[in-house]
Amino acid sequence: MPSRFIWQPNAGATGRYRDKVTGRFVSGKAVRDELDNFLDNSTDPTKTLADSLREGGASVRDWETGMRRLVKNTHLTAIAEERGGWANMTQADFGRAGQIIREQYGYLNDFAGEIASGEFVLDGRLEARSNLYVKAGRESFYKSKQAHAIANDLGFVKSKLNPADHCDECVKFNGVWYEIGDSAYKLPGQRQCLANCKCTEIYGTMVAGVIVEVGA
Repeated sequence: MPSRFIWQPNAGATGRYRDKVTGRFVSGKAVRDELDNFLDNSTDPTKTLADSLREGGASVRDWETGMRRLVKNTHLTAIAEERGGWANMTQADFGRAGQIIREQYGYLNDFAGEIASGEFVLDGRLEARSNLYVKAGRESFYKSKQAHAIANDLGFVKSKLNPADHCDECVKFNGVWYEIGDSAYKLPGQRQCLANCKCTEIYGTMVAGVIVEVGA
């Protein structure tokens, strides 16, 4: 996030950024837009790696090594942004990121195996599939938010539509409360629209039998 924003750990559901110039809190959508810009810019290196592999300038091992660096940077940065910057990252945050990264490495290794065996054809789908590994940073962002919502005794989540072409699942989840961890609910990025999802989340707590919205 830009240096004009400072982190307020006790604001909102899991902490919020405040604009030092205006004094106002930064909206959840603005934070997501910043994350989306970072992820969109991160697809340029995936194209470079894909082109190099297709043109013979890189081996499958070279390609996988480059993709692993992108995967690691993407998920660590996504969680750091959710936490208000690198200085606020705890060992638990790094551990959460590490678990996600190792899982992604496994998927990437399987993908590299498909390429090496000739099962996967090196056409335009290579770049499209590679980009999904970068865009999966959105899921890490919300996994981190949910973990800290629970730590703040906020056990409920609902999805909020933002301007985009919405899939059926985004429409289904919109405005409906779910207990965090409920298998019936899917994180933004895990739905039919996958990494293109633009939805955000709102968190809540139970008060006298009623779920009260706390914020993003």
